[in-house]
Amino acid sequence: MRRAVIDQPGIRICLAGLVISFFIGLALKNQISDARIEFYLNKSVKRLQNEFSIDYDKARINLSKWGLPFPVLEVFHIRLSPKGMACQTSQIYVDELEVPITIPILLGFSTKVPKIRIRDMELRISDTDKCLQVGPPKKDNGGSAVNPATAESPQGSVAVASARPAGGKEDQHITDVFSRNTKGELSEIFVEKLKVINSKSPEQPVVLKQINIDLSYSQNRLSHIAVKSKLNAIRDSKSDIYFINANLNLMVNSTGENTVDCILNVDGKLLDGDVQMFAHYVTGDPKLNYEVSIGKVSLKAVQPLINSAFLRKVSGLDKVPVSISLKNSGDVILGDQPKVLSTFKRVLINVENAQIKSNSIDVVFEDSRTIVKPFDVLVDSLPMSRLKNLDMLKGKLESFENLGVLSGKLSYRDNETFKFDGILRGLEVVFSNRGRRDLQAIDEMNFHLKKAANDFSLEANSLVVGGQKVDGVLNIDHNSELNKTSANLKLKGALFNTRVWEQFTFVEQSPVVDVSWNYNKSESESHSLKLHAESFALPGVLFSNVQLDMQRQSDPSSGRNNLTLAIRPARLSTNEQLLENDYIAQVLKGSVGLRGQIFTSEKTTVNLNGSDWRNLNFTLDSYLNEQEQKNTLHVVLKGSTELNRGVASKLTLTNKNQNFKFDMSSTVDTPLVIKPL
Repeated sequence: MRRAVIDQPGIRICLAGLVISFFIGLALKNQISDARIEFYLNKSVKRLQNEFSIDYDKARINLSKWGLPFPVLEVFHIRLSPKGMACQTSQIYVDELEVPITIPILLGFSTKVPKIRIRDMELRISDTDKCLQVGPPKKDNGGSAVNPATAESPQGSVAVASARPAGGKEDQHITDVFSRNTKGELSEIFVEKLKVINSKSPEQPVVLKQINIDLSYSQNRLSHIAVKSKLNAIRDSKSDIYFINANLNLMVNSTGENTVDCILNVDGKLLDGDVQMFAHYVTGDPKLNYEVSIGKVSLKAVQPLINSAFLRKVSGLDKVPVSISLKNSGDVILGDQPKVLSTFKRVLINVENAQIKSNSIDVVFEDSRTIVKPFDVLVDSLPMSRLKNLDMLKGKLESFENLGVLSGKLSYRDNETFKFDGILRGLEVVFSNRGRRDLQAIDEMNFHLKKAANDFSLEANSLVVGGQKVDGVLNIDHNSELNKTSANLKLKGALFNTRVWEQFTFVEQSPVVDVSWNYNKSESESHSLKLHAESFALPGVLFSNVQLDMQRQSDPSSGRNNLTLAIRPARLSTNEQLLENDYIAQVLKGSVGLRGQIFTSEKTTVNLNGSDWRNLNFTLDSYLNEQEQKNTLHVVLKGSTELNRGVASKLTLTNKNQNFKFDMSSTVDTPLVIKPL
């Protein structure tokens, strides 16, 4: 029994196993030695150095940090820069690369690599236009053309073909990847994070996370690439938040006819809305097709992509709740003269409860120009008061409590020609005086805005004020090239409510007025205003059939300004309330001795003239007839008002051949003082 155990081959097998393990260990040690690793790594680097300048910090064998602890080759801090003159400033940076090590690969029995892992990677692109442009084929020493995608020049460098497909030679890089025979097969690439930075807009990188790249082969050639990733784009300028958070899927297939089919899908969220994108391209085809759809996306999501100069002009727009929905599809024409044919459909912009919409807008991008084809836009109940949020308009709209609600139709022909026909409802104008504030509502107003080249025109009509229609029309014309403006206004009706009239006249009234206004401005400026009212009241005084004429002219070049105003009522009548005024009573009761008389006048004029409304000379001349005693009182008031000095005037009263004179004055800090002379 003891002999049977001794005769078993276990010891021999163990000894043989130890010997084999010893030799395999020596072989593995030799294969994974630092010198051997550096030899293989430098050999791979040398293959890339035809097209790239490449270096790395260090390489080592370690156990994998992902999955099972199998041995892997780790290479740290890899930097690649294209050798093409136009692309030398661009760079690829890899923080850490991990390549699995298997015994068949080490012993040279297999060239298949199951999976490569990359931790952090950055693609920094500079001089985009030059780097992606293909020049003419280079010549070798014999004068023959060199294939820019595959052949080496005499200096050992390779002309880098464009990454921008154009349906011709620029597709060569894409098709070559699938047409070349390969001995080594890489099955999968995983990139933990890839950041793409464009030098033209470094503040807006594109970040791809958890990138899985699956590669399939057929007859020793690459036949299929599938890419899945998380996409982050459009970074908030005030934080590190990305507005686009989506899933990206890219499928690249070789069709077997020296062409490659590429399909891209993006599906996710754009801030608080939905975004989808689809793109399809086949190498050799001069067109790339795409579709983009966004649904109820806040305007804030696209603000980082808008020109900063424009944003400064409309600063404060982010305070307005605006969302956008649209579908965009089109063709990108590739080649030496690229062009984009784009169609926006079902465009819907929501501003609070308002809508701005258009069925279709066609746009062409070509030769750094944007050409918009004619289109119509419908505006429904747009709250114009939101304009107050714009920094450029702050402090300029204080005279309006409410800018109203706008509805209408915009008809666009080109950048030089468009028109807008609309209606404005609910406009409220602020009037302030004597420490009080009253609103004047304009219920409704139709208007028509046109632009043709340098000429702008605006017509407003069908005014409704206080529930009553006001007859009239306003016309404004402006030429931007000549900086010339003209305006004409004709209105007849009750333009202001009783509160506004009482604020300025101390009497609640709402007279019907007939207004005619003409305005011209070029190098000089002129106003001509004529106003007629059937009746107009002040405390204790009623004016009938009042006619007002105003002329104002200003010339900035010469500094000359002139303002004249004449008021001529056909009839004036007073009542007892006139004598309730402290200043009037002080003059009439105290000196002239008039008590409670009622006067009428059919000969009264008021004239003002000066440089502006704050610096004027004024004259009042009136013959007042007392009804009972048939007495006539002649009133003459002459004086001036200056902005920094106040009012200074002389009052002369003539009653029954008696003259009474008074000095009337006030300053900016003191009330009116009346002194008999």
